[in-house]
Amino acid sequence: MVANWWEAPSEAQMRLLQGLADAREPRFPGGTAYAQFVLAGTPSFSPDVRKRAEELTTQHFSLGIAHVIEMGGLAGAAVRAFLGGLLLLTRGSKPMKVFAESAPAADWMARCLRMGGEPGWSTDDVLALRERAARERPASV
Repeated sequence: MVANWWEAPSEAQMRLLQGLADAREPRFPGGTAYAQFVLAGTPSFSPDVRKRAEELTTQHFSLGIAHVIEMGGLAGAAVRAFLGGLLLLTRGSKPMKVFAESAPAADWMARCLRMGGEPGWSTDDVLALRERAARERPASV
């Protein structure tokens, strides 16, 4: 799964993401992966959003999770540092990594998918999903 974020997610958006993950998981017995691309916004998360994010990362995406913080400047650096530290403290058995750019993240995600038994995935495939998600951006959820 791929998500592009232009603002911090709402609880409704997280419920939608969780529903999509719940529906996909049984269709892929070898596991699933998730790449989220944070393109802009203010990193402010309600307790409900944090709880849903924790549930998502513990219950789904066994092949890997890429957090791609493409925001520049101090805000982007702060979010990457925060997420990197959080992953070190809460790291489970699944691969998770924080990135500043989409290409290295897509390359890493394609490798996770191939190691999980999905041999057809390439870096370009993951980047194409990211671009398609950006083009199909809904006005709001």
